[in-house]
Amino acid sequence: LAVEIPLAQIDSAMASRNGLGETGETFLVGQDHLFRSDSTFTEGRDFLTTTYGSEPLDAALAGEIGQGYSTYRGLTMLTTAVPIHYIDQNWALVSVISTDEVLAPVMGMQNLVLGIGGGLLLLVTVIGFLISRSVTRPLSRLTGTMETLAEGNLDADVSGTSRTDEIGAMSRAAEIFREN
Repeated sequence: LAVEIPLAQIDSAMASRNGLGETGETFLVGQDHLFRSDSTFTEGRDFLTTTYGSEPLDAALAGEIGQGYSTYRGLTMLTTAVPIHYIDQNWALVSVISTDEVLAPVMGMQNLVLGIGGGLLLLVTVIGFLISRSVTRPLSRLTGTMETLAEGNLDADVSGTSRTDEIGAMSRAAEIFREN
């Protein structure tokens, strides 16, 4: 008994790359690791001339669903292979797509998160620096003034006393008001 499978119909079905991006494709592979369909990425005929091998393919030819990575067309591919049993023949339907293409959205998200995190870190650093300067500047001035007074220079100008002078003047004004 001979069965003829129309290659044009198989190639037509395999040519659909919906959801497989720019680098993805599907193809059929036989037990001998030879293509049973043509690749959409080659000009010539791949049927029974192009070989393909990978761990996911070996799993599919053994009757299990295989998933993993393979090298195909010079690219590292995310590979899924499912077994097909057809008239005492074990074939595999193999689907591949470049890992770079699959991981592109993840890498974009990673870069966005790192950018936002770096920006926030810079903002917090600047705010922390400004707050620390608002605390350390008056202390540095006070330390300098105390050193000048310790050296015996009693004519040293003590800065930052205007607030206490205003509070003292207000207190005296309140006392005068109460007395009257």
